[in-house]
Amino acid sequence: MGLKIAEEWLANCGGCEVTILDIGEPLLDLLPKLDFVHIPVLIDHKYFGQTGEKDELEIPEADVGI
Repeated sequence: MGLKIAEEWLANCGGCEVTILDIGEPLLDLLPKLDFVHIPVLIDHKYFGQTGEKDELEIPEADVGI
């Protein structure tokens, strides 16, 4: 398992996520070493559970937060 990465929008901009995707082909070489556990542009993450049943916001634990 690789380095766990979590990225979250802290404003209305998705620039950080787009920049990660703009890395292009070199990103493919990095993917085996990374484990994206939360990145809204790539994953449809349900913050309050799959059906909204949770009372608290859930963001997976990660080694690096962006």
